[in-house]
Amino acid sequence: MIYLQMALYCEAKPILQHFPLRAFPQAGRFQSWQSEEITLTISGTGQTEAATCAARTLAQNPPSPSDLFVLLGTCAAMHEGCEKGRLYRIHSLEDLGSGRTYYPDLLAGLELPEASLLTGYQELSRQRKHVWYSSAHEEADLYDMESAAAYAAASHFFGPHQIEVLRLVSDSGEDADLLTPDSISAMMEHEIPALEQIFEHLQKFSRMLENQSQQPSEKEQQVLAEMETAFRCSASMALHLRQLIRYAVCAGLPYETILERYEREGLIPVPGRKEGKDLLVQFERELTR
Repeated sequence: MIYLQMALYCEAKPILQHFPLRAFPQAGRFQSWQSEEITLTISGTGQTEAATCAARTLAQNPPSPSDLFVLLGTCAAMHEGCEKGRLYRIHSLEDLGSGRTYYPDLLAGLELPEASLLTGYQELSRQRKHVWYSSAHEEADLYDMESAAAYAAASHFFGPHQIEVLRLVSDSGEDADLLTPDSISAMMEHEIPALEQIFEHLQKFSRMLENQSQQPSEKEQQVLAEMETAFRCSASMALHLRQLIRYAVCAGLPYETILERYEREGLIPVPGRKEGKDLLVQFERELTR
C-alpha cells in the first residue's frame, strides 16, 4: 500500500480522475480516497494540518513493514536553478522553525532530479526569500509549508527508506498570487505519465519489502554479511540490501553475478557511505529493470 498525502484538492484532482480511487469515509475530517494499492488523503495547508493528517491517517490504518508513505504536491523555487513545472525528489527536508533536518534514504531508485526543501509556517515572499537565502539556508532549493512536519509525523510509523517526498515547482514565491486552482491542476495533470511510472516502481519496491519477513538461508546470510561491509551499510541500508537479495532469490534473479562484477570493476568495497548508497540504488535498478 502507498499512503499518498497531498495538501490541496486541486493538486489531487488529476490523480483522482486518472487512477481508480474511491471515497474512503473512515478518514474523519480529512478527505480520503482508496484503491487496492493507494490511499490518498488531503491534509490542507500548513504544518499543523499536515502533521495531524499523517498521524491520524496512519494511526487509524496502521501500515505494514512493506507499505510506503509519499508526500506529493507543489512548492516554490528558492532560486532560478529549479525549473517551474518540474517534479523533484527531495533528499533533505529542513524545518525552519525547529532547525531539524530529515534525510529520506532514497533507496527506491526513482529517476527524478533531486533537491533540498525548506519547510516554514509562512508563505514565501521576496523579502523572506532574501533573508533566508542569505543566512543559514542558502543551500535550500525549494520551499513549502507542509513536508517537514508530515515527514516527522510519518517517521513514527515508517523508516527513512519507506518515505518519499516529491515536489512540483509551481512558482517562485513572488508570483504565487498568479496561481489558480485550475493552473495547479493543469501542472499536476501534465505529470500524470511520470506519476504512473513512479507509482508502478514504488509498488515494485513495496513488494520487495514484503520479503523481509522471510528468513535468509545460510548462504544468503554469508553474502549479506560480506556485502554490508562492502557497501558500508547503515542500519536502513542493510535492511534494504537484505530485502533486495531476498527478492532476487525468490525471483530467480542473478544477484551474485552483479555483485561479482562490482568486485571485478573495483566498485566494492566502496570508499564511503554516500558511494555505498549510490551503488545500492544502482544494484536495485539492475535487479528490477
